[in-house]
Amino acid sequence: IDSPISILSVPGHTSDHIAYYSKPNLFVGDTLFSIGCGRLFEGTPEQMLLSLKKITQLPEDTQVFCAHEYTSANCDFAVTVDKSNNDLINYQLNVASLRAENRPTIPTVLKNELAANPFLRCHTDEIKASIKKQYNLSVTPSELEAFTYLRKWKDVF
Repeated sequence: IDSPISILSVPGHTSDHIAYYSKPNLFVGDTLFSIGCGRLFEGTPEQMLLSLKKITQLPEDTQVFCAHEYTSANCDFAVTVDKSNNDLINYQLNVASLRAENRPTIPTVLKNELAANPFLRCHTDEIKASIKKQYNLSVTPSELEAFTYLRKWKDVF
């Protein structure tokens, strides 16, 4: 093996979920999806958010391999949340083109996820405003609250 493999603890989907990183490749299982993130089965929103933040610290050229091809459905949800994100809109168009040709959307690139994935953007004013409107909140949610509401919203989308 030319490159060492690191095992990352990324609880959230499950309490003992792990990811494998061998530069430039990241195998995340069900923690991060292209334009989405995994459901919380055993973990907490705080654990998942911390795990996603750990992933965002990797180089932007990291190739992200997730366990499922959910990108089209994730884009449908994401544009509902983040309507004015041009990076997301362009990404969705590219995904539609790839899927029309029966081509995969995985791997994704971390740089694209940072720009378009709402679960990686819960700290932004745009995502917080969307959550505030969706749930009729009187105050702007914190990043963790925004993530928690966003995951809840996606669970019923």
